Amino acid sequence: MPEPDRIVLTFPDGHPMVVGSGIPAIEALRLWNPKVVDTALAAMFQDRPIDLATPLEQSGSLRPLTFDDRAGRDILQHSSAHLVAAALLETVPAARPTHGPPTDEGFFYDFDVRPLTPEDLEAVRARIEEAVRRREPFVRREIPIDEARRLFRSNPYKLRYLSDVSDPNVSVYTTGSFVDLCRGLTYPTPVGWPVFT
Repeated sequence: MPEPDRIVLTFPDGHPMVVGSGIPAIEALRLWNPKVVDTALAAMFQDRPIDLATPLEQSGSLRPLTFDDRAGRDILQHSSAHLVAAALLETVPAARPTHGPPTDEGFFYDFDVRPLTPEDLEAVRARIEEAVRRREPFVRREIPIDEARRLFRSNPYKLRYLSDVSDPNVSVYTTGSFVDLCRGLTYPTPVGWPVFT
C-alpha cells in the first residue's frame, strides 16, 4: 500500500510503479518508458482516455494512446479541427464556429461563415503552419456553465450546445486566442503531428 501522497500505476507490460499523486500522465509514461512519449497522443487511464497533461491522483492502469489506436487518432483529428478553427477565426473574425468532431476519414469543423476565397484558405494554411512552428499549446480548463454562457454569448450555436448541458461546469480549450467549448480531448501541442509534418 503506497503512502497517502503516492499512487501505484500499472503499465501495459504489467510493471507497477509508485509515483507521486498528481503526476501528469505524460510524466508517468516518461518514467515508465521514455520512448513512448515520442508517439503518445494521449493516454488511457482505467480504460478512459485522458489528455497527457491530466494529473493522476489515484492508482490505476495507464497506457499510451498513439495514432494506431482509434482513440488516439480521434484525439489527433479533434485537435487538428481546433487548430483549423483557430486559424480560420484569425483570418475571418466574423466566422462563427459550430462543432468539429473527428470522423472515420479525418475531421471537419462547421462554420457559419461567408464564402471563403483562395486567399483566405492560404492565410489559414499559413496560420496553421505558424502555430505548429511556435508549438502553440492546447490548454484545457473547467469553467462554470454561467461563465461559458457569457464567453459564448455571441455564438448561438455554442449557446444551443450549452442549453443541453446539465453539469455545473464545462470544459473549454484555448489555443492561441481561440477558446472553444469542448467535451473531447486534445493533444498538448501540434509539434510532430503526422498531419502537419
